[in-house]
Amino acid sequence: EIPEVVLDDGQVIEVIPEWDGNFVRIKALVQNNGYYTVNEFESLTSLGLNSPLKQIEQLAIPGAEYRSTDPSASWYVDPKGQAFACVEVSLADGTKDEVPENDKRCIALNADRFVVYDPYPNPGSDLLTIRMILPDADVVNVLLYSSEGQLVLNKSYNGVEGFNQLEVNTTSFSAGNYKILVQYGGKETTFSWVKN
Repeated sequence: EIPEVVLDDGQVIEVIPEWDGNFVRIKALVQNNGYYTVNEFESLTSLGLNSPLKQIEQLAIPGAEYRSTDPSASWYVDPKGQAFACVEVSLADGTKDEVPENDKRCIALNADRFVVYDPYPNPGSDLLTIRMILPDADVVNVLLYSSEGQLVLNKSYNGVEGFNQLEVNTTSFSAGNYKILVQYGGKETTFSWVKN
């Protein structure tokens, strides 16, 4: 049996924060897992939910690892803030990456914190998105209660270290007010949500 040859696959292996006081510069370890030499690829680095900074990188030889960083990019991080950093790679010429699931990696900058952002859209209708930062990979439980206190959803997800985005299908729920409970590692956070 002939092994499958992956022609184009850029992977973010590691995202590394470098701190200088409350300022952080983000570096990444990127690898070309494909068969072809890539003449240019793009790296997008973002902090929190901010717009990403794009940088063009040069020449990635198959099997080789590269340190990717923009030396001029440094962000102020509020020590009490809820921050995460993400790096994503893509081929600059628009060629399709054959393994897109390894193109992006995110890390929590407040590594000891469990952080859940306000679920959206709120109010919403058919889909509820819950974003969070986990200090370690572990199970996350999402529970939804109706305004009458009835449990209408109890779902477990395998969370990864760093940034997670969960999508909950809410098409079968009645219009009304709900309480969302997110549980992780013995901690829990609650939110109110309205379904139209």
